Amino acid sequence: MTETLLSLAAALLLTTVHAVSPLMRVLREIPRSRVLSFAGGMSLSWVVMRVMPSLSTDQFVLARAAGSGSLDFLRSHVYIAVLVSVLFFYSIERLAKGSRLRRERTGDADIDAPIVFWVQISSFAMLNFMIGYALPSRAERGLEILLLFALAMALKFMVSDHGLYADHGTAYHRVGRWILGLAVLLGWATGYLTEIPDIGAALLRAFIAGGVLFNMLKEELPAERESKAWAFVAGAVAYAGLLIVVT
Repeated sequence: MTETLLSLAAALLLTTVHAVSPLMRVLREIPRSRVLSFAGGMSLSWVVMRVMPSLSTDQFVLARAAGSGSLDFLRSHVYIAVLVSVLFFYSIERLAKGSRLRRERTGDADIDAPIVFWVQISSFAMLNFMIGYALPSRAERGLEILLLFALAMALKFMVSDHGLYADHGTAYHRVGRWILGLAVLLGWATGYLTEIPDIGAALLRAFIAGGVLFNMLKEELPAERESKAWAFVAGAVAYAGLLIVVT
């Protein structure tokens, strides 16, 4: 029961990040707030130091589940899942940017077309669902693991909200943020009520890693974001230090 309540609290925390995004002035600031660059660095550090090392273990899980005769075939499947995730979110991002450029050329407002809005929100909702689904299993591994995961995802949501607001304006705050928050809760409920096989959990973690990795770098690298490199590096170093101390 304690694990259930803790994972639910984490899900509600992550949902709240989206819900209160209109109150966060840092989500609308250009040049980019130092807080967001710091948060992006922390999320990236979580992927590199906690998720990437675990992929080798997940790869072993995939190979063992497939049987000895398929070891060679499955040698890189977990890394392929990371690659698929990165390419998926890259394609969605290019769709959004291409739509905005076309609208700029025709003199329309710098807001994406409705179809692009729904495609991008749907892709983030899918990722949020997976993150929510992972919360109960994280709680089973200990409070420390759950807190580190929830912190990294909360920071990731803050950074993503900034990008989504820049792409979609009021449409994101009016509709999109509620969809993303609901996706986390639906994911948590599904994770609490069901249990996927080890092979599915391994692929799920790989897909989340790829999505977080791409979106963190995507938000930091564009010149128009005017990100703070020192804050990004400081966030990465700070979270890395936290991981070293508590694990």
